Amino acid sequence: MKRLFLVVVAFVNLTFAEDVKLENLQSISYDYLMERILDGNEKFSCDNFMNILKECEQKSANSCYKIGFLHLKGSCVEQNKEYALEYFRYACKLGNVNSCLLSGWLFEYYKKDLDLALEYYKISCDINYIFCNDLAFFYKHKKKDEKNAMYYFDKACSVGNLTACGNLAFILEKKSGVSEYSIALNQKACNGGIKHSCHNLARNFEKNNKINIAMKIYKENCNNGFYASCHNLGVALAKQNLNMDAKVFYKKACDGGIMSSCNNLGYIANNKKDALNYFKKACDGGDKNGCENLNKIYNKEK
Repeated sequence: MKRLFLVVVAFVNLTFAEDVKLENLQSISYDYLMERILDGNEKFSCDNFMNILKECEQKSANSCYKIGFLHLKGSCVEQNKEYALEYFRYACKLGNVNSCLLSGWLFEYYKKDLDLALEYYKISCDINYIFCNDLAFFYKHKKKDEKNAMYYFDKACSVGNLTACGNLAFILEKKSGVSEYSIALNQKACNGGIKHSCHNLARNFEKNNKINIAMKIYKENCNNGFYASCHNLGVALAKQNLNMDAKVFYKKACDGGIMSSCNNLGYIANNKKDALNYFKKACDGGDKNGCENLNKIYNKEK
């Protein structure tokens, strides 16, 4: 059955998906901030709300920040982003850098006021260079100002924001290709646990024909739950005609939402039924190759 299906595959010229390259920068400070504060307030009791409010009225920047955060999350009080912004702006004025960042975020995504968003992102960056990543991200995507984006990614990277190091490497490679410096930036970020950068580092080595090093990094990143790396490892194995090994990693990536892996599972399937199921899953998930392959098989049957 496998042999018969492979003959059909060759005859109808199905499409195989190549490696996944990441086309996005990361702005993680807000999400990280949310997780960190939630963890820090696991023991927070709503009974303390009025005490914290009084401390805020006495110009405690951290207490005003907490009140703003509770309004933003809808914890202890009804969710109200207007109140959250009011408290964040006040706490920022008192010197709380997290509040400056969140003020910028609310102006960007909630109020749609890019000028004020930029103002608060700049304040947070000036207070702590770690937050310059968010300012750089804003310059890149909202202002389309790559020069300032690179400047602030570099600033954030220089004080240990590893996401910013990966973002700087990404822009440099888009502009000038892979270099020793961009590889070093990806390596630094990857060593610090930035999975996007580990994936890009593996692609760097793959482009330089250091496939064994690339595959090792892909595998480690895949085992850490970064499914795009599972897909790329599958592609590398398939190119070595190790389809059974490739199938394991395609399956992991497909189950993790990488639709191009679902397509490739269809491509190397043992039988037509499995192939159709995987192509359909890929197509339903928005993968163009999956849809094309599905149509090719259906048209062949007519």
